[in-house]
Amino acid sequence: MCPDPDWLMPRYNVKTLKNVMVPMRDGTRLAADIFLPDVQGKFPSILEYIPYRKDDRTTPGHSIHHYFAQRGIGGVRLDIRGTGASEGYVTDEYPPVEHQDGYDAIEWLAKQSWSNGKLGMWGISYGGYTSIQVALTQPPSLKAIAPMYATDDRYADGDQYRGGAKRGLLSTGTYPCAMIGMNALPPYPEYSGEDWLRIWEEHLEKNTPYILEWLDKQVDGPYWKECVGRRYDQIVCPTFVIGGWMDHFVNAMVRLYANLKVPKKLLMGPWPHQTPDIAIPGPNIDFARELVRWFGYWLNDEQSGIMEEPPVTVYVQQFSRPARIRKSTKGYWRYEEQWPPARTEFLTWYLREERALRKDAVTASSSDYDSFEYSPAVGMDGGPWYGGRPFVMADDQRTDDALSLVYDTEPLKEEVEILGFSHVIIYVSSTAKVAFFVPRLCDVTQDGTSVLVSKGILNATRRNSFEKPESLEPGKIYELDIQLDATSWVFEKGHKIRLAISGSDWPDIWPSPYETTNIIFRDAAHRSRLVLPVLPKQERNLLEPKFQPALGYPTTVQATQTESEWKLINNVYGRTTGVTAGSGIRIVLPENIGTYTNRWTMDGRASLMDFGDVIVKASDLSVIERKGMKVEVEGKVVTESKKDSFHIIADLEVKLNDMPHFSRRWTKSCPRNLL
Repeated sequence: MCPDPDWLMPRYNVKTLKNVMVPMRDGTRLAADIFLPDVQGKFPSILEYIPYRKDDRTTPGHSIHHYFAQRGIGGVRLDIRGTGASEGYVTDEYPPVEHQDGYDAIEWLAKQSWSNGKLGMWGISYGGYTSIQVALTQPPSLKAIAPMYATDDRYADGDQYRGGAKRGLLSTGTYPCAMIGMNALPPYPEYSGEDWLRIWEEHLEKNTPYILEWLDKQVDGPYWKECVGRRYDQIVCPTFVIGGWMDHFVNAMVRLYANLKVPKKLLMGPWPHQTPDIAIPGPNIDFARELVRWFGYWLNDEQSGIMEEPPVTVYVQQFSRPARIRKSTKGYWRYEEQWPPARTEFLTWYLREERALRKDAVTASSSDYDSFEYSPAVGMDGGPWYGGRPFVMADDQRTDDALSLVYDTEPLKEEVEILGFSHVIIYVSSTAKVAFFVPRLCDVTQDGTSVLVSKGILNATRRNSFEKPESLEPGKIYELDIQLDATSWVFEKGHKIRLAISGSDWPDIWPSPYETTNIIFRDAAHRSRLVLPVLPKQERNLLEPKFQPALGYPTTVQATQTESEWKLINNVYGRTTGVTAGSGIRIVLPENIGTYTNRWTMDGRASLMDFGDVIVKASDLSVIERKGMKVEVEGKVVTESKKDSFHIIADLEVKLNDMPHFSRRWTKSCPRNLL
């Protein structure tokens, strides 16, 4: 491997402009930390625009901006309106004013004395969203973006809903609870000066929980679409899309890339919702180097070679034994010239008698069908369920398979490689007015081990429209086309391809409330089938991507992850099934001004007797200790459902120097809309 050119090596000392207040058009000021090469000159910069408090909770994230500045590109970390050290208030994620603020921040930064007038945006998750959102507003100075792990469709493929079903633990427990507490923490007087108390009190009085906005918006519509809404033609700047096969936004990343009409790159690794330098499973790479290559080319006219390489880079996943925690996924990197690859062939396997998958379809008329009883317990061996740490992967699927309809191929006579979106087209009926259908694609070894490869979900009441759901009529047959998550996978010779179909994916998806028997038809008039995007067998590329191993980025803080837990709970006597989880972190702040600690816990239970009875409880406690001040902020959320309704209780408690300082409770109830 050739050594990196000089411009990719650290060559500058770094200076930090702390808590620069960036003015918005309405007079509100947003707080930014700016990292620049410590020399005279004009430099491009990369903006990361997120609500996760630049001054403490994610201070180690500053290290990537330090990395950029060492290489001649400024890094900017900006707190969103109403969060961290920024003025204003926030009542929901991704509001329209947030897009407008991003535009204003880009143009203000471009006019500063140290700027060459060219800005980029980068971010993971929320920062990926804001990169896309701000790009849609087309700021003249925004020259390139690199969104990672975000979505282009908040309803059909988002954090709160997927396939017309309500998400479970992520959208009702860990994340909304964490944001209640995080948005109530104070700025630091050391950074915000005399304004810190005014900003804090405005946040306490006016910020409200995001989850209150999500609960009753159970169908697609303007609320969900105003954020991104698949408006690909409005993105006019070059875009580097980074995704992970185990991330819950995997589909959106490849879909975004496929639909953009600008200079673009796609990098898909084996990662969950974590940066590629630390993600488990790996392999890990120095992704910041790839960002510098991308932004160096578009912002600084560096001849990085990145646009001379094939535009698509994928990690080809090979069989690895299932494990909740696995350091690496077996496989190798490969370039592709386009997405999807032009050589893709679609292989169809039909659901047949004796629970078989066969390439030949039924030709004679018959009334063949299979049925299964819906159980909300299916999904407990699945994954991923949560975007942060602890992250747990799917286990052996045999327990979930036992509660599903399962169809297998014969042992494969040669390996089968898939890349892209698989589809399951099934003809179904149900005895209930609401039913979910969850197909899982699995790789079954000679010893019976069942490995989750990909899955999809559809609330069948949204079969024709995510905006106008329709009840199922008992006994009526419906055709469903369910897209499975995009993936790369090699089924080895001698393994079997398995399609398992169930009605649940708990705790990732909130269970359907009705007992039901579901039927899958597979006769000549109803050819239920699995369609796989297969790549013809070929020799591996001689020219393969070469990534640098992950590096430890320089940082000015000490962060310690506290013990994590993730327990599957099956209460035999109480007939419930669910998860208990928790994790935490302790950070020593720069210049030893104090410490920040956080601990979150979550418990989710679904009844196996009354399917409408589900409850998720979450808490998030943060403590800031500094000279003369101790602040404790605790957010709590309880989300529960009955057969016909949802209910939320959200609490915020704030203590200052062990005395009550602020408290508030929010409640909301609403009917279930065929959900």
